[in-house]
Amino acid sequence: MSSIKNYSYYIYLSIPVVIVLNILNNILNNNFKINFNVLDAVGAFLIFIFLWLVGINLSEILKINNISVSITIYLISFFIIENLIYFFSNSISFKQNFLFVNLGWLLFFLFKKVKFKKILLILLNFQFNKLFTEQFYKSLSKNINLIGDVVEYFFSHSKNIYEYNYYYSVLNSEIPGYPQFSNYLQNVLQSFILNTQDYTYLLSSTLVILFLIILFIYELKISVNLKALIIFFFTLLILNSSFLQFLFTHSLMSEGILGWLAAVVIFNISKFDINNNDLNIWLFFILGTLYFSKQFLSSIILIVTTFFILSKKRRFFMVMGYFGLAFKLISHKLVFYGLSSSHHLNQIDVIDTIKNIIFLRDLNFINFNLILNNLFKDIPTSLMIIAIMMSSIQLLLSKKTHNNFVASIILCNFLLIILLYISAWRNMELESPIRFIYLYLPLKISLFADNLTTLKQINVKK
Repeated sequence: MSSIKNYSYYIYLSIPVVIVLNILNNILNNNFKINFNVLDAVGAFLIFIFLWLVGINLSEILKINNISVSITIYLISFFIIENLIYFFSNSISFKQNFLFVNLGWLLFFLFKKVKFKKILLILLNFQFNKLFTEQFYKSLSKNINLIGDVVEYFFSHSKNIYEYNYYYSVLNSEIPGYPQFSNYLQNVLQSFILNTQDYTYLLSSTLVILFLIILFIYELKISVNLKALIIFFFTLLILNSSFLQFLFTHSLMSEGILGWLAAVVIFNISKFDINNNDLNIWLFFILGTLYFSKQFLSSIILIVTTFFILSKKRRFFMVMGYFGLAFKLISHKLVFYGLSSSHHLNQIDVIDTIKNIIFLRDLNFINFNLILNNLFKDIPTSLMIIAIMMSSIQLLLSKKTHNNFVASIILCNFLLIILLYISAWRNMELESPIRFIYLYLPLKISLFADNLTTLKQINVKK
């Protein structure tokens, strides 16, 4: 048993290596299909370069030393500013707000005396992106994967936001109160490369999420070799699965953008730096803003924020974590009055559901087995999740310093999904819970990398 513990780092490390070799074998045997063209990837990379340039400068100005966090601040600012403007007028269009916020950031950069050549490089990149799209527009993938929830909700939401604004889209949604935070951010991403009168979904605007997740992994404080392996592994994992592509990079589904945001914020909060108050304030501010996202993530955000009452180091910053909840409640009282602020909670009787779970009434435990069966249909991803779970359990039992916080959030999310789908949502389809589990895939990958680093340090000490 002790020998297994000693070599556990190499055992866990072998899992992504084996999966990568298996995927490479699929490529050699023509069992691997790339569902985008080169121009789609170029367009996504151009968006990424623009965000990277903005993020580098913003990270220096705000003194937070994290490009991914800086990019999230920049993207979320469009959403926050537009919703603040609604307290005075709801007539501002999405495109006007996009121009207004970018102008504000430009003035902020000038005020902070960012070197002119750095600002010029950002502006030239932005203009080049537009020229690229105009030149190759006909060859870019457009309006793909308009199926399921995408065609029922997300496409119409994105279209209404882009052609009008967020206010119009919320009021004219097929389902009152349905979350549209992710659709708004996806429109912001697309606006860095496309400017048309009517809305058209460009694959490049969601494919960029892959590059943003790669940047997030690159910024993890792990060895260079492990970074390379995890990045290579995660990229192949996504490209090897049509389902993961649909969720993260190849459609208007919200898992991609929200999974990236959740990973960036939650993982960095788990590495709380008491000496960097600037970073901590922004992290908890973004955490609170994520309350505008889908219900399972919103619930986790409230649980996490409330949990920090117990932490003296984080208690001061906890207030910012409630920003999103307070902002949403106020805006639904003064701006979106008459509309539900929580679509999903209105579908269930919360008190009755809790009682049913406590007293084991009206529960369908078969759904638990069915969810697991659906989850393990994707063997590579399933093996990865098992490796993450086993490595976290091993570190917990060995009482070594590791990321209990992230592991607890992932476990909490899984338990909430299971409890809901065996109780209040027991009669609903069972593909959605898989999506809710996969939403945290980038966070799980970062936890796995962190676990491997801790296990390697333990081996070195021995």
